[in-house]
Amino acid sequence: MRPYYINKGKYGYYRIRLIDPDTGLITCDRSSHTKDIKTAESLAVKWMLHGVPSAAAGSTQKTRSAKNGQTEAPMSDMEQLLTLAKKLGMTVIPTDQQPFLPKPQAEQTQAPTANTKTRDAKLPLPYGIITSIPVCEFLLDFWNEETSEYVKKRRAKGKSPHTRHCLDMQQVVTRYWKPYFMDTKIGELDFNILDNFFFYIKTELGKANSTVNKAINVAAVAFEYNEKHGRLYNNPMKGIERYGDDSREVGILSRDEVDALFSAEWGKPVCRLANMLAATTGMRAGEISGLRYCDLGTDRIFINHAWGINDGLKSTKTNKKREVAVLPSMISALKELAEENPAFSQTSFVFWSPVKKGLEPYLPGYWEDDFYATLAKIGISKEMRQERNVVFHSWRHFYATQISQRAQEHLAQDTLGHSSAKMTAHYANHNTDEKMDALRLIIKDITKNIVVIPQQLTA
Repeated sequence: MRPYYINKGKYGYYRIRLIDPDTGLITCDRSSHTKDIKTAESLAVKWMLHGVPSAAAGSTQKTRSAKNGQTEAPMSDMEQLLTLAKKLGMTVIPTDQQPFLPKPQAEQTQAPTANTKTRDAKLPLPYGIITSIPVCEFLLDFWNEETSEYVKKRRAKGKSPHTRHCLDMQQVVTRYWKPYFMDTKIGELDFNILDNFFFYIKTELGKANSTVNKAINVAAVAFEYNEKHGRLYNNPMKGIERYGDDSREVGILSRDEVDALFSAEWGKPVCRLANMLAATTGMRAGEISGLRYCDLGTDRIFINHAWGINDGLKSTKTNKKREVAVLPSMISALKELAEENPAFSQTSFVFWSPVKKGLEPYLPGYWEDDFYATLAKIGISKEMRQERNVVFHSWRHFYATQISQRAQEHLAQDTLGHSSAKMTAHYANHNTDEKMDALRLIIKDITKNIVVIPQQLTA
């Protein structure tokens, strides 16, 4: 049940009704004297927080039970406010300058479970009320894709987060937030407490900066969203800085190593084809899994989806579709593989898994394992591979480097599906033999009329 309703009256003025969420009693029924909906909503929130102003002479104020429609004697403004506050579990400070503060609660005999939801969290919440909710319970609810208002609204707009991201965020709450904060309520947090918490993850737990940033993002998104929607007065995450990027740079193979790799004997032909597709298109691992027969053109591939273990078929990482050019021989090989699917149709997967009877694709780990095994065959051991940080995603960096050296910047960005030229430049920032050879030719042309004098002759 909503804490208030706003309806347009006969003459266009909005009328505000404040509701007792437990009994359904309308504690106030009064005109806002405005035809602007935003002004009326602002007044409704103000009346809930600071009390309903005394009725003007000649105005009407109705009070009735929503359950039986019987009219009761109107309560005073303070009585109305106290009744509403009591039902919401809050204490009133009778001043126009301060909001409700959370009412102290008795110590719980049993800690709330991760799926526990407070009554306040289920209702459209009055301004500032989430301060009385345990922070871990609140964050777990916020990232629950089945009930989260945030997730539903984002998806309605065609944006992330996907199921996998929601589960990852809940895992971060369970792994780092819950052991540290336990039943601490949102209203008990401040900048220093949170800053020390993130520092604890970094120094005491010894986690990477990327892990600390995930712990920051979990609350930063949730608190900012509720602050914008009027449910949080002071956002304790304001001023919290993200930690610097300490992730290792992804390594790539040289052209000679790539030639040797695809000339070697692979354990499974389907794995060789998946790796060759990644090397020649820059497709992400999930995009290769999600590739369907209908996505294959005559000279290009339409990248419309990706596949995730939790989400199934989903949109691409950036929620954008794109096309990549491929050779006809690659299209033929992909179609031939797809047509072997016992469940073949125009929408069946190219890299289909026989374990799933062709209804689902292989997960990327399947061809990643064969990739690493074949690297060992050409002399790149596990230790060398790990030292160079060569992974399946290295193919995307390899493709970005090769295409950026041969095509205009915007073409490289489009075919990679990057949101910015800066990201494309980051992926293409690898020194290659071809790049060095090209630079030597440029330097040779620049210095063709410059005589280099040995140092001993100039001493």
